[in-house]
Amino acid sequence: MAKNFLIIDTSGDDGFVALHLSDNSLKSEPLPPPQYSHAIIPAIRTLSKGHEIDFIAVGIGPGSFTGTRVGVMTAKALGFAHALPLIPFCSLQRFIPKGDGPFTITVKAQSHSCYLLKGIKKRREISFEKPLMQKMAAPKPPSTNLSALAYLLLKKFKLGEARSCYEIYENYICTL
Repeated sequence: MAKNFLIIDTSGDDGFVALHLSDNSLKSEPLPPPQYSHAIIPAIRTLSKGHEIDFIAVGIGPGSFTGTRVGVMTAKALGFAHALPLIPFCSLQRFIPKGDGPFTITVKAQSHSCYLLKGIKKRREISFEKPLMQKMAAPKPPSTNLSALAYLLLKKFKLGEARSCYEIYENYICTL
């Protein structure tokens, strides 16, 4: 039961919109910071042209206040306008490592701090602890693992974790 769905994450400097197709292929469009509000709708139109969307997944943070809000409000507006369910996800989950085993994802935050997300990956099964913020030196930016994120989001959809646009809120700090 593969689905067509949009993935939106604008919580950091490397925001993007992606389209997962029912054949498990992925297309993505990077969004130029700080122009997310100008670029997001044209990117969504380009990616979704000719495809029926079944749901929208949106990164709710932690991350930039303004950037996160642009992505979340766009997803909520599209969800409302097209009666589409939304799947919220922790924006740090886009950096799921490719290899198996325990992992810690660290992403630069403001005030000489980093957002941390710890978890364990065993093949396609992934578990996460709650994200947190910690004072530490800025890490090297991790790379996005779009295929692992898409798999995780599709699994959330199949488990009935979709929500209406009224139930989605930004997560600027780190409590989910």
